[in-house]
Amino acid sequence: MAIQAEKDSILFYDELAAKAKFEDARKIFAVLKSEEQTHVVKLREMLEGWA
Repeated sequence: MAIQAEKDSILFYDELAAKAKFEDARKIFAVLKSEEQTHVVKLREMLEGWA
């Protein structure tokens, strides 16, 4: 469930960036999206460690 929540957040920030009127806002959403992507990687690594 956590991985799906992170993926949903990635899509959400993508959507916000696409609709943002200001470049600064788009940059912030890109940073947030990148952070969520690192969470997905970390969660997958954790799952692999338990398998």
